Amino acid sequence: MKKTLLILTLLVCMTGIGCTGTDWSKTALVHDGDTAPDFTVEMLSDGEVGGRVTLSELRGKVVLVTFFATWCPTCHAQMQRMQEEIVAKFSGREFVYLPIAREAGFAETKEFAEEFGLTFPMGMDPARTIYAMYATETVPRNFVIGRDGVVRLSSADFNNKILRRIITSIEQTLSE
Repeated sequence: MKKTLLILTLLVCMTGIGCTGTDWSKTALVHDGDTAPDFTVEMLSDGEVGGRVTLSELRGKVVLVTFFATWCPTCHAQMQRMQEEIVAKFSGREFVYLPIAREAGFAETKEFAEEFGLTFPMGMDPARTIYAMYATETVPRNFVIGRDGVVRLSSADFNNKILRRIITSIEQTLSE
């Protein structure tokens, strides 16, 4: 089963329909300078369903929304670095990290968090309805949203350069 899943994952990523493709900007529905579409997402926190978060209720804080897929290797790499590189770094500041599992429900998201030792809360978007407001395809996808609800940085894919851009954008947006 795991071998079949790995082969399927590689095929999906190579075609660009799930992981990063060659021109992710064509699949973006929200861009830098746009007001982030509002949504309410059910959260997984401490291994349990932990209530709901509505983006507009986070106004006044800087928010990093990350859409990821539990099967995506690039997403695995990003999510494993978020605890120290984002969550811990900006702890105690007016910042919220809001990762959202695209096409994953409670059981799948919980298993993913446990497998990678992730302790931060995660949203679940099993029907892809929230993601559909932001993009048509490609994960991971990140949006740094200012205190006013305006997108300061949007990106897809993940590597050290993208992580530095995300951190710099969060720092700049927090200082505004």
